[in-house]
Amino acid sequence: MARIDDLSLAGRTQASAPALTLVGINHRSASMQELEEAALDENGVRRTLKSIAAHPRIAEAAIIATCNRTEAYLVGEESEGAAGVGRELLRSLGSVNEDAIFVKFGRDAVAHLCRVAAGIDSLMVGEVQILGQVKTAYTLAADERSAGPLLGKLFGAAFRAGKRARTETQIGQGAVSVSYAALGLAQKIFTDLRNRTLLLVGAGETAALAGRHFAEAQVGSIVIANRTLERGERLAAELGGRAIALADIAEALVHADVVVTATSAQIPVITREQVATAKHKRGNRPLVFIDIAMPRDVDPRVNDLDGVFVHDMGALESIVQKNLERRRREIPRVEAIVAEEVERHLGWEKGLESGATIRDLREHFERLRSEELAAAAGKLTPAEVEKLDRLTRALVNKLLHEPMTRIRRPRPEAGNPVTLLAATRELFALDGDDSSESEEGRGTQRRGRAREADEDASAGEPWRGQ
Repeated sequence: MARIDDLSLAGRTQASAPALTLVGINHRSASMQELEEAALDENGVRRTLKSIAAHPRIAEAAIIATCNRTEAYLVGEESEGAAGVGRELLRSLGSVNEDAIFVKFGRDAVAHLCRVAAGIDSLMVGEVQILGQVKTAYTLAADERSAGPLLGKLFGAAFRAGKRARTETQIGQGAVSVSYAALGLAQKIFTDLRNRTLLLVGAGETAALAGRHFAEAQVGSIVIANRTLERGERLAAELGGRAIALADIAEALVHADVVVTATSAQIPVITREQVATAKHKRGNRPLVFIDIAMPRDVDPRVNDLDGVFVHDMGALESIVQKNLERRRREIPRVEAIVAEEVERHLGWEKGLESGATIRDLREHFERLRSEELAAAAGKLTPAEVEKLDRLTRALVNKLLHEPMTRIRRPRPEAGNPVTLLAATRELFALDGDDSSESEEGRGTQRRGRAREADEDASAGEPWRGQ
């Protein structure tokens, strides 16, 4: 089977119209094994972008790669040709079943990317990391010079859709994972965690995730109790805490404010007797247990002690389900935002015709000329204003003659005519108020390899999201 690197570089032709094609697999279409085999890390994305952008049928390319999706956004001379390149790319990455690959064109591809950025195509509705991952995808494409003005505008529309979804709706509100719900519960009880002590019992994946959430919330101190001290010490080093042996947990209970338990033990690791003993030394300070283990780590009888409160998986899952339902109710509002941004982007695409661009370019220069003439008119005589009007009009005509000629009849060495039109519109801000998504795109390019830490997408690895 040919790899994408082997595809012919011969026969490049110029596109006469923008042809956006999306080829991908995601959690809806592919098995976990297929997603894992097609997964790309940052270096893999960079290598693939270099190869695919050199193909004669591809003018621009960007790839979104997370643990739940690998999607290539391609601009080419014609849609079917770009789709073929995208399919070959996915097949080259592993044993991806042809039925798992989905292809979308034009409007459908624009809508899909906006829905992804808005968090409503995620495995977990409203997932917060995906907007940052979409930005990462554009950053890498800009770094590798595979993203041009067409993808710049497309991803700008997606950024705007994602931000609007999070500011105008509650799609991203409320904890939808048990580990994050544990943090939310602790914050409701204590309000400010900065002078509180977290005792984390366990050092596995679930415990580590909960510990990271508390660390990001700036809990005062973290103590990790684990059966294997070495593993506890590794997690403590990551979280800025200290590790103790599980056998020393009785003393740690005296000083803790919040205890989060997440071990794989088959019997409770915290007994009523341990907590009762610690309670005598604590005075009247409340002690909160959040048990996210299954089976439970905390003896249920602990809840009978005064000043001690135990919350288990049942309570946390109830919180998660309520938050998920609230997010699902927001989907229609997010879909309306997506529809608006799709129409806005398609309206921009319709302007990518030489006649429309020439008209807008002339109107832009004429507006600037008229404004400057009006500003000077108060200091001039009517005769001088008339003379200046003729002079500036002639100057504008001369300045625009060559650019408009080349827009009407672009030279072969100028490259893709559509790209030329898009660049012209961007250079002279012909699409209104130099909209925020264009500024976002340029800012991303300037930052190069720097990963944008969007307030809604600050957590997690750039390659491990929805």
